[in-house]
Amino acid sequence: MSQVFQFTPNRTQRRNGRAPDTPAGRETDLTDFLSQAALLEWLGRPPVAYNRTLVDITGGVNSAIWFTLALNHVANTVPGAIDAAGDCDITLKTADCQAWTGLSAAQQGRARADLAANGFISVVARDTGSAPAVFRIHLNRLAQALIMHSVPMADAISSYDDLPNLPSAWTRHA
Repeated sequence: MSQVFQFTPNRTQRRNGRAPDTPAGRETDLTDFLSQAALLEWLGRPPVAYNRTLVDITGGVNSAIWFTLALNHVANTVPGAIDAAGDCDITLKTADCQAWTGLSAAQQGRARADLAANGFISVVARDTGSAPAVFRIHLNRLAQALIMHSVPMADAISSYDDLPNLPSAWTRHA
């Protein structure tokens, strides 16, 4: 195994005699640095995030991840890009989506098919390799789905009774 140099052991390691048994305690296995590099690679990438409600609305995690990326593109469009019907066109290459989300081309295709079946997107132009795909995001359909998803919570909140009077020790004196 290749050997590389690292900094000398810290003071605590020297006191406790845990310094490596190598000349001057300065060499370590390459595997230590490879594991550190792997950890930095993993932590150096932004996490893939999505809203949990989108999983319920869109029908799956991959659809929610893809739709979150699409909504991020909508948020970064120029003002006025959303038309009167509440639709916004975005361009997105399959390779870019895979780099950002980790979704394979097949997973993206299935996610887009699910989103189109639920009325959240429509395909305006397909990815040809030289030109990115163009998708129309139907924001009014998303708003309707979010409102419908919130109905059970609204019903539950409306069924709560008023809170009983709190003990006088808990009330705030002005």
